[in-house]
Amino acid sequence: MLNETSHRLRTALSAFVLVSLLAGCVGDVSGVVQEQNADGTLGDPIEGASVLFAPEGETGVYREVTNSAGFYEVTLDTGRYTVSASHPDYTYLGGFPTLVVVAGGNTANFFMEPN
Repeated sequence: MLNETSHRLRTALSAFVLVSLLAGCVGDVSGVVQEQNADGTLGDPIEGASVLFAPEGETGVYREVTNSAGFYEVTLDTGRYTVSASHPDYTYLGGFPTLVVVAGGNTANFFMEPN
């Protein structure tokens, strides 16, 4: 009887710890925003571009701005996000509209053409 109770307690505790860990999982997302020329070649990194992450099924948007090397980095909860990039002097070329953020490192690069 004691072994069965002990086993049930360990099982319940393990499930609680697993759910607690999963509920707090985050993932780092990083990448660059870069020019893409009409001939398909890549140009300069784009400073000051906004990279937007909208969590699916929720309201609100996470926004990061690229540095002088066109680099950005953000930490998000794991899940699905609609993503895009914008800059007043460039047009976003699209690409993947949905990003699945997993625990650990994620890379998402964006390409834009000059207006």
